[in-house]
Amino acid sequence: MLQPASAILFDYGNTLIQFGPSQLAQERAALSVLLNRFYPGIDLSQMEDIRLRQILSVYKGDFKESPFEAVLAEMVNELNGAPPSDQELAALCECREQAFVDSITLPHGVEDVLQKLKASHRLGLVSNYPCGSSIRRSLEKIGIDSYFDAVVISGEVGYVKPHPDMFRVSCEKIGFPADACIFVGDNWLGDIQGAKQAGMQAVHTTEYEPYECFEEQPGDADVDGRINQLVELLDLL
Repeated sequence: MLQPASAILFDYGNTLIQFGPSQLAQERAALSVLLNRFYPGIDLSQMEDIRLRQILSVYKGDFKESPFEAVLAEMVNELNGAPPSDQELAALCECREQAFVDSITLPHGVEDVLQKLKASHRLGLVSNYPCGSSIRRSLEKIGIDSYFDAVVISGEVGYVKPHPDMFRVSCEKIGFPADACIFVGDNWLGDIQGAKQAGMQAVHTTEYEPYECFEEQPGDADVDGRINQLVELLDLL
């Protein structure tokens, strides 16, 4: 059982919603149409490898987030041998944002859990993603934006979890200190270790297969709870 808490903070992708191979494939498909239009004959065979490398790269070094525009410009430069024009980059950013929003759906039962928790806790969302408007638009699309008292996104903070700034900002926005918060996430390094280092309780969810897979390491902080489905969180509180 977890200790009583005033706030519950959630990761987004692969915690509240699924974000894996299917969603990434939708993004690639949408971008491919535009890339082929801008750069006829471009070889897109390495696009998936580039995307996955970019996702993992932010967890190295100082956990600095890469701006949305920089991520896409790097991809184009690697695929095409030259950077995109300002107009092309703007169109690609818009395309990827819309593709992300279109790919997100609300799993069965998530809203019921949020509704129950909202009655007794302040709720927050803390997501690693380079584009804040993508996350906020998707929350509105699937109808759960109103449940959150705070939304913190790495693209707006400038760092990704497990960097302490993500958790510091989360506490400031939710209005409670770290020791009054429970963090729920799938990423062992970013969510669980980051939350524990910040002084929060942490619950590890394994409902979805993460694409950024970090194994437990010797010396890691112990998790305070484990769940296979989000609804199981209710039994831990």
